[in-house]
Amino acid sequence: MSVRSTLRSVACLLALFLSSPAAFGSFPIRSREIGGTTHVVLYDVIRYYGLKSHVSGKRITLYGAETEIIFTIDSRAARINGFLFNLAHAPTLHDNEALISERDLSLSIDPILRPQTLETGNADIRRIVIDPGHGGKDSGARSRQKTNEKTINMLIARDLQWMLEDLGYEAYLTRDRDTYISLAERQRRCRQWGGDLFISIHCNSAKDKSAHGVETFVVAPEGTPKTGDYKPSTRTPGNEYDKFNTRLAYEVHRNVITATGARDRGVKRARFYVLKKASCPSILVESGFLSNADEESRLGNSRYRHDIAEAISNGIVMYHWAMAGQ
Repeated sequence: MSVRSTLRSVACLLALFLSSPAAFGSFPIRSREIGGTTHVVLYDVIRYYGLKSHVSGKRITLYGAETEIIFTIDSRAARINGFLFNLAHAPTLHDNEALISERDLSLSIDPILRPQTLETGNADIRRIVIDPGHGGKDSGARSRQKTNEKTINMLIARDLQWMLEDLGYEAYLTRDRDTYISLAERQRRCRQWGGDLFISIHCNSAKDKSAHGVETFVVAPEGTPKTGDYKPSTRTPGNEYDKFNTRLAYEVHRNVITATGARDRGVKRARFYVLKKASCPSILVESGFLSNADEESRLGNSRYRHDIAEAISNGIVMYHWAMAGQ
């Protein structure tokens, strides 16, 4: 069968199972075990949320008054309201039904579609711990123009601190000067200060000098792989906040992409120490590539760094509103 014929068959098959939206209601969502992973029937998900759907080839678009989610069969890359979100497992076809993983539904999709389910868990947000990555003997990434990542991280973090304080939050820096702080100490300080949110700020680097853009990380949920891997992770302290991590990352990431116009590299999953050992909802923002000449120049500009800090601040406020049911 040709590729074109295959895609046409897939489109017809998906259209059969996704074309009839129904009103929101409380009813079971059917599940299937595939390769040791629980998947749910996408048609049931669409009905549960009261959404409509459109199928084009392998692409499935779910949409409503304020929602658009784009899945692609056999791809872990999804788009939620226009922004890239990397799933734990690729949607698939099984027994003539389109399926997505239950973990992606419950820990990635649901916190965005139904923030009201999170309201009681993290509504009292007062103390924000800002973590400027690296410092001291650990310079982090270094550009060809000898710009050190640790310096850019600190400049963004300081802007973010005063912005949050101006909004009435208590904002703490894990380091307030060019000094080395271990990863364990960063999280110890967060616990000591009673942090309600933890925001780690970094810059990226790659051998491919053309690589550019912004990405935001959350800890990989238990039993799911990190982005770019297929090995399931074990449970860590940070997994207690999986749903909150997702919502926080979504709000911050979309604000940073919108404010900077940078390439959207997506919300991703990782096993970074400061995320694994988190004592509150936590994310890590990679604000650009110092290995890319254009982004190095942008990150060296105080206005651009201000825009990044302001976007992170706006994302935190929008997260807070969501948690408070506003």
